[in-house]
Amino acid sequence: MLSDKILLSDGGDVTHCKSVQKKGGVQGPTLHIFAFRYRLSYKAMSTTIITSGQFYHVYNRGNQRQELFKDERDYIRFLFLLLHLQAPITFRNLERQVTYFQKQGQFKTSEKNTQDIIKRRQVDLVGFCIMPNHFHLCIQSHSDTGVSEYLHRIGTAYGMYFNKKYKLSGHVFQGKYKAKLIDDDNSLIRVSAYIHQNPWELKLIDDYPWSSLQDYQNNRWGDLLQNSFIMERFKSFTDYLIEVEEVHRNKLIREQFTAEFKQK
Repeated sequence: MLSDKILLSDGGDVTHCKSVQKKGGVQGPTLHIFAFRYRLSYKAMSTTIITSGQFYHVYNRGNQRQELFKDERDYIRFLFLLLHLQAPITFRNLERQVTYFQKQGQFKTSEKNTQDIIKRRQVDLVGFCIMPNHFHLCIQSHSDTGVSEYLHRIGTAYGMYFNKKYKLSGHVFQGKYKAKLIDDDNSLIRVSAYIHQNPWELKLIDDYPWSSLQDYQNNRWGDLLQNSFIMERFKSFTDYLIEVEEVHRNKLIREQFTAEFKQK
């Protein structure tokens, strides 16, 4: 039986944690894309210092490219962590949360807990995609240490849960996460679109449940997902879908994003 308890200190470190599909697309006009239009203002973590108020593309994969999510409950648990560990607060009964999500399609988070997250969070979660052996996030940092503390909480909590569940030991993720600074609005839109087209590359189902794409039309998570940073730049969800489709169709754009990630 897996324990459901995660205790997080005020400083954001985990102090105790036990155990703890066809191709999608948009029907629309054929888009003729020229690579020079989409040069991204995009700086690697190695030359960039995390600073408050900036947007970042964050990603990591399983150690030795192993699967990070072997069943539905793994995906749900990681989704809970992405949404709720934006702030250094305590959650218990995660197994119950997972079971509740399987039945209801949402988490049973109290209004008090939600408001506590909003008040104390160190990042804004703008978008996400959880893939079988890796994940992508678009986040805005609230402090110079916000990104690292957020990813530390998630990595520790999920790593201990994963090793306990599957009777493993050692690293679950392949080294430290990577983060890239997003310098301008155009790049922010491109990063968001790239993240959301990921399931299409593996020919997964249209309404992929482990991505925030559906939340750009109907936000399931309220203020825990700040999609307005993106959607305020589009007249409609359909217009945004065309942007996602555009990135998916253009191999040069996708290779620009994936080259460094594939070397990791």
